[in-house]
Amino acid sequence: MPDRAGTRNLFNNIILPTLPIEGRDMFRGAQKRITLVETFKQLPQLNAVVAVGTPLDVAEIAAMNAANKHFEINAEGSWTTDDITFHTNGLIRLDTPDASAAANEWAAIRPHKDTDLTQWNAAGLFGSEDSVQMEQVISLPSIVAVGLLFGLKEDDGIPIDMDVIGSDDNATFIHFDDGSSKSTVNFTTVENINTVDTQTDTGIIVEADTFYHLKLAISASRQTRFYINDRLVPVGAAPKDAVNFIPFTAIMTDAAAVKSIDFGPLVMSRAI
Repeated sequence: MPDRAGTRNLFNNIILPTLPIEGRDMFRGAQKRITLVETFKQLPQLNAVVAVGTPLDVAEIAAMNAANKHFEINAEGSWTTDDITFHTNGLIRLDTPDASAAANEWAAIRPHKDTDLTQWNAAGLFGSEDSVQMEQVISLPSIVAVGLLFGLKEDDGIPIDMDVIGSDDNATFIHFDDGSSKSTVNFTTVENINTVDTQTDTGIIVEADTFYHLKLAISASRQTRFYINDRLVPVGAAPKDAVNFIPFTAIMTDAAAVKSIDFGPLVMSRAI
């Protein structure tokens, strides 16, 4: 059925809810914002799989052609290509490395780092002053000894570090970690400004095999609003000005066992 703009939604609402922009949907608001949508029709892989400019053999060419050109995997441990799959629930399942399966190993999706490969990593695209919005549906098959991060971190060339929340300089994200002293049974929100954390309990309990629509929206005045299943949770502190962000979704195991996250299409926008 057509929506208010007379345009049929691209995806079922449980997978990709419409991103409200100033009281309008993502299509009607397009003239004032740049909107990027990643549907993950191809699976992200390690950066080396998309080896631009490197002589490749037949198998490497096949792997490069099959890989997602917009997002890649960052990981700690022996992560391999079979640690990400198209799942039967319609989402993408990302595992922590199963070859090593050690405590504190993690895996994350982020925009591909190779220059000019995708608009997603254009320099300064998602600045803290650009009224950035980000949303995605996720689900955790298990909530035991597992950690989750969803949000934005500074594009400073430093890999995402799941082990310590405050290790990332300038980040804003939704967090859960069953094995962390900084988490509870609930989602928390975290604002990291110059490695100083402001962490707030949302009061929303995390349950296994449950779809959660996660969203964050930074206002023109740089105040971050966090939403979980369209519910506004405690408002965060203002991110540092003129920070270039990248989006990421990450999973970590707190035990010597493989842990997983299921995720759907990612939608981001910024003011023009």
